[in-house]
Amino acid sequence: MIGVLFLRPRERDSVELSYGVAPAHRNRGVATSAVSLVAGWCLDELAAARVELRIGQGNLASQRVAAKAGFRREGIVRSSVAATGIDYDDLLFVRR
Repeated sequence: MIGVLFLRPRERDSVELSYGVAPAHRNRGVATSAVSLVAGWCLDELAAARVELRIGQGNLASQRVAAKAGFRREGIVRSSVAATGIDYDDLLFVRR
């Protein structure tokens, strides 16, 4: 497996995109290419008004992927809840 990518419908014609890349395939542009391609497809083919990425504040690699894939930082999502039940804040990146 190289990686995974998930799409979730959000309110007002928005789509949230989540992804992960296996460690052996990181730093090769895989995430940037996949995120850019799928975001463009969501905007063009699904007619989504916006595509969102929610990235942990400490995840600098994903923040670089977002920037390279044409996303802009829009704000902070407070008190996101991890699978562990721990609250944390995410950075919100958007491509329109």
